Amino acid sequence: MGTLLEIEQVGKRYGGIMAIDGVSFTIGERELVCVIGPNGAGKSSLLNVMSGTVRPDQGDVRFRGRSLRSQPAHAFANHGIVRKFQGANVFPWMTVTDSLRMAGLGVALHSGRAPPAVEDVLATIKLGHQAHRLGSMCSHGQRQWLEVGMTLMCRPRILLLDEPTAGMTAVATVEMAELALRLAAEMSVVVIEHDMSFVRRLGCRTLVMHQGRLIADGPFDAVSHDERVRDAYLGRA
Repeated sequence: MGTLLEIEQVGKRYGGIMAIDGVSFTIGERELVCVIGPNGAGKSSLLNVMSGTVRPDQGDVRFRGRSLRSQPAHAFANHGIVRKFQGANVFPWMTVTDSLRMAGLGVALHSGRAPPAVEDVLATIKLGHQAHRLGSMCSHGQRQWLEVGMTLMCRPRILLLDEPTAGMTAVATVEMAELALRLAAEMSVVVIEHDMSFVRRLGCRTLVMHQGRLIADGPFDAVSHDERVRDAYLGRA
């Protein structure tokens, strides 16, 4: 499995707070990775850097060996680094179908890759029965699924998911885990999540952040027994 994305000694400061402090790791092709840690650990800041919405103060971000540090967010997207933000961000005035079509336009216009068929993505996110429903009329869980569908319309090579199960039912959370596992057969997937049952179900490589630093990197079973991780986040119960 080749290396797709390299994060090398990345640092980001906001005033007197070091949100990311010398973090380094790589993401391989078709690799599924979870990022966990307490609130304020730097997880979302890390995704900001990985998606190009924030430029690091130090270090580098490389895609297939090419530095992206000085490039804008849309350049990251054109390389196939696509992000679902925390919460549900959809077009409230558009139908589910039109939202998916709109999301696919960027791929067609800027990357030269044709977007997937809307019908296929609707089937993947199980919203075929809501195809003509306005985004504003969808439930929170449906908007979460719709935003995932919008990212899939961009044909990601690396899909970044920031708390995709927030506000979802237990059944939907299981379905989201199953989808993440399926998608990892086609693309790299990086997930930030607080639900440890979800992370445990994925059973994948897990990065643990604490106070801006990466304190553990390995299979979830190994990471969950790490003394530093128990003290910083998981506890000992």
